[in-house]
Amino acid sequence: MQEQTQELTVEELEWSTLPARLCEIKDIAGPQAALSLARQYGGSSVYVPVKTTAEHPLSVLLGEQAARAISRIFGGDRLEVPKTDSIARQLRGKKIQQLRQEGATISRLASEFNLSRRRILQILAGN
Repeated sequence: MQEQTQELTVEELEWSTLPARLCEIKDIAGPQAALSLARQYGGSSVYVPVKTTAEHPLSVLLGEQAARAISRIFGGDRLEVPKTDSIARQLRGKKIQQLRQEGATISRLASEFNLSRRRILQILAGN
């Protein structure tokens, strides 16, 4: 699933369906920073210094401006970063819908994504 999230663009996400903490990070530091943070640290916590430097891992990963914004809110604490599972599921659902519109059968989709036919139908129905 990790590889799939790297293909995801900010425009493809329905942020309202993602974890609240990820949305909070997006509001503080921007959507790209939130995605980068989730890809790198998802499912774990990261210490956020009170002041970041250009060399700090958060600055290197997110850029200095986004790292400073996160530091202003979470500085001195450990930030729990949500896993990217919900992002990967969202991408998978969009890909299933796209392939179905292109003519893929339910059986082919179930086989390709290693899901049951029932689950494919649920995804196509928006559940």
